[in-house]
Amino acid sequence: MRPLWIPVFGAILVLGCSTTNEAPNGTYASCIQLRNESRAISERQRQCIRAALMRSNNQIARITASPDLDSPAGLQTQILANDRDRDLAECRATADREEEELSACQRAEYQSRANDKGDRRALITTLTTSRPR
Repeated sequence: MRPLWIPVFGAILVLGCSTTNEAPNGTYASCIQLRNESRAISERQRQCIRAALMRSNNQIARITASPDLDSPAGLQTQILANDRDRDLAECRATADREEEELSACQRAEYQSRANDKGDRRALITTLTTSRPR
């Protein structure tokens, strides 16, 4: 009975060690993916800001090129500048919200990995300290 138990115990121990050794590769891939997602968020923010500035500048150029006699150009320009500032703030808020969602996901993943690692340690400890009956 004892000779059969030893290979089973050895297989479980090797399996536990092999899953522990795979974690750094998964972590590295996860870090690369996280970096790529963060870059994508930054790029979307830059595009949003660029579009808002271009739209605002075009509207301001249109107003200054052909002033409407019924409404002062300065007031229209100020309204457009306020709209531009609001659009820019919205671009930043969207990027901040996406970064926070990404961070929350990352925190959950780290917590899950920590729990898995703790469970593996407990299993290995149990297996190495328990005696066959």
